[in-house]
Amino acid sequence: TAVAADNAFTKTHYEFAGWNTAADGTGVVVTEGGAVANAADSMEISEERTNENMASEIKLALDNLGISDKFILMPHSISNMYAMCFSIMYPEKVEAIISIDGLYPAEIKDDYYKIKMDDMKKNVNFTSIVEYTGFARILSYLKPSIFYIDKMKEMTNVYTSEDIKIYRNRIGSSYLTRTMVREINNTKQNMEQLKDFKYRDDLPVLQVLSSDTVKEYSDAKKNGDSKIDLKELSNNVISNYDIQKIVIINGDHMLQLTNINELAKEIRSFLINL
Repeated sequence: TAVAADNAFTKTHYEFAGWNTAADGTGVVVTEGGAVANAADSMEISEERTNENMASEIKLALDNLGISDKFILMPHSISNMYAMCFSIMYPEKVEAIISIDGLYPAEIKDDYYKIKMDDMKKNVNFTSIVEYTGFARILSYLKPSIFYIDKMKEMTNVYTSEDIKIYRNRIGSSYLTRTMVREINNTKQNMEQLKDFKYRDDLPVLQVLSSDTVKEYSDAKKNGDSKIDLKELSNNVISNYDIQKIVIINGDHMLQLTNINELAKEIRSFLINL
């Protein structure tokens, strides 16, 4: 481990944002005086993947970047839990939360979703092997839709060919790190801790649900596999309907790629009314 030097460069109308471990800016951002790990370990974190550790690491990253004002958290999927925990640990820092097809800790109360969590652990261990062997990157060319690369190519005003090239390289090297595997393996414990969570009543919240995920949960309940559905889960964390709302958008779990226009429209509408 080394310590990053202070910046000695200046350029008119530019502000130094930090060092990067890759020349093209695609590596790990390091602030002045920050620790730089060996390249092989730069994506790994030794601390346990608990809700508190994840939230405190987000806070540390923001502090190191000099971001001291309130901010809006926008978690997707499993990171919804860490945003919930962050709002408990640092309430003075959170202006609002926009959750995009987030995981709900209360799912752990249902046997059907406990089994799903176990399946996810098995899948993630298999996926890490696929990445390690290099097959994941090959698969990104053979079947790009698995990694949403086809959607990225359609969004020419968002992703360049260089962006997609970098993404493919990440698929082959750090798409699923050991730290991420440990995070997935700890998901059930993290859900158990926050299974009775409710947003505080003075916190503006937008919960965006994808139509595909809503249908998946609804079908599981209709078939008798589960006792809960996604609408119930999202409603149960609300404490103030005046400033906390739920919207459903057509698309799958990766709404930011499958229906970005509608997602952006809902987010803008929410932000305007803050």
